[in-house]
Amino acid sequence: MRALLLVTTHLSLASAYLKPNTCESEKYKHANRSVAVCVTGLYRTAKHVMPHLRRQYPPDKFATFVVTDGIDKMRHYRSKRVCKYLAPTLMHDLPARQSSQHAGLVLCQRLVEAHEHKIKRRYDWVVRQRIDTLGCTPSPAIAAPVRHKIILVSYARCGWAADNWAWMSRDVLEVYVKGIVEQEAGLGHELLKHAISVWTPAFAPCFRIIREEGKYKRLRNADKFQARVSKIRKALAETSTRPVTFHEEVCLGGDE
Repeated sequence: MRALLLVTTHLSLASAYLKPNTCESEKYKHANRSVAVCVTGLYRTAKHVMPHLRRQYPPDKFATFVVTDGIDKMRHYRSKRVCKYLAPTLMHDLPARQSSQHAGLVLCQRLVEAHEHKIKRRYDWVVRQRIDTLGCTPSPAIAAPVRHKIILVSYARCGWAADNWAWMSRDVLEVYVKGIVEQEAGLGHELLKHAISVWTPAFAPCFRIIREEGKYKRLRNADKFQARVSKIRKALAETSTRPVTFHEEVCLGGDE
């Protein structure tokens, strides 16, 4: 089996991390929520996506943590939009020049841990959600009863797992953040190494990255993983409005 190369990323974020912004409404602060949602990534088409994420993750049922660029000042229009649509428990600015999937998720993991320390309990589940992407809508059944070492990804096959959206038990978050360094292949092998049970929806892939027309990638099967802003309603019909109710365990092992 191919060896997994782990890349350690050093982030000089400690001092800034201690003072994250918050705009969570008072009525949500004491809600008994068992799911943390890590919304990360460059802002890009977020203004088109966030209204739909609000419906997918209502703040009275999900504790949302946001890491994106351009939200370093609460008066900034991006910060105001994030507050309006996502009502995050905590949010943190990550400048575009420093941004990466791994950097954003490291910060979000720290925000989740800081809030768990504050409320003196751990979340049962964590969602990994890109701010420019429509993800799967999990069935409520997956959250009951509480499970361990399990992750639902939007698409997977032997050797790798999609890294754009995930619903995972809380004990998988650290493994996920570590594996995201090498994207799909690195994530797949890291999950395998830690004996994480990996599941996919019965229909796949169940996500769409929402792109501006000029950023649309003209690749083979491109319409299966991305959608233009002008086609966001069609993308919703194919993803976030269709609950995931059937799951198939997939193989992430095998020699290569």
